[in-house]
Amino acid sequence: MITISSYYGNNPSSEGNAKKVSIAGTSFFFSYDTLVAVRDLNGTKVLKNTFSNTTAKHLNAIDGGSKEAKASRLNDDEFNDYVSHLQLTSVIKSAFN
Repeated sequence: MITISSYYGNNPSSEGNAKKVSIAGTSFFFSYDTLVAVRDLNGTKVLKNTFSNTTAKHLNAIDGGSKEAKASRLNDDEFNDYVSHLQLTSVIKSAFN
């Protein structure tokens, strides 16, 4: 099953900029059009903030924003490497079985 929901804010503007797409037990978090986090059986992997103040708020909503959470965020290369190993084709196919 595929679901799309907001993970931040209570007004249409903020909700529209922070979407979570869940597919077969894996959740993909977007800030605007950028994938910024993934939650799966291995935990939550969050990208370091190199974007805007609003995206910083989105990231804090995903991982809690503690000092420890911020320290465990991944740089671009680490995050992209993690996402590339998710085998998204398998994840998406399983949503339709």
